[in-house]
Amino acid sequence: MIDFTIHICTGGDLDMLPQMEREDLLIGVDGGAIALLEGGMIPHIAVGDFDTIQEEGLRLLQEAGIAIKKFSAMKNATDTEIAVEIAMEAAREHLRDLSATLDSEDGVVHLYPDHRFKIIMYGAVGSRLDHSLANLSLLKKAHREGVWMEIVNRQNRVMLLSDHFPNVNLRGHSGEFLSLVPASQEVTGIYLTGFAYPLTDATIAFGSSIGISNEWASEYGKIERASGDLFVIAARDC
Repeated sequence: MIDFTIHICTGGDLDMLPQMEREDLLIGVDGGAIALLEGGMIPHIAVGDFDTIQEEGLRLLQEAGIAIKKFSAMKNATDTEIAVEIAMEAAREHLRDLSATLDSEDGVVHLYPDHRFKIIMYGAVGSRLDHSLANLSLLKKAHREGVWMEIVNRQNRVMLLSDHFPNVNLRGHSGEFLSLVPASQEVTGIYLTGFAYPLTDATIAFGSSIGISNEWASEYGKIERASGDLFVIAARDC
């Protein structure tokens, strides 16, 4: 088992704090680093141009002994994308050190409590739709590196299925809905098992809402796809 999770807290709408284990890595992005301090958590690394926290915020981070990676505001990537790149490098180093591979079976990524090797982003979906969409696209960036990543807040868990991670088993929670949203022109060969509305070898085209608001019919559900990129969202009402 690979017991390592990288938590990234962005400067967006951070409505929850990570549940950390001792060996985990915590990255604060710009104002997200200050939000962590205010929540009683000290990130290992703070990343960004820090345009939202000014010099006083930087001083607080320095006094807390946090490793600061400061970048110019004139750059070709968002602070969050840079944080994801730092996280992926840490993930690659961790795998090299352990001479390990992802804990998968027949291409299925298991997101049960005993599988903790992944990146989780907090505060990545908020009032700025442009940043939210850009952050969602970062799930594919992590996939290309062979790293599973998800975005979470109080109402949502957002994941992506692609050629790199074509299937997933998920444990449902009370009050949750399961939605499928294509992230490519179409997604084919979709199978849903363990849900109120199962699918068998289905195709969902971009722009279709047929995959919205399914429900778990058992404790665990399995989602599979043959081609195309597919957002998998476990969501609950406010």
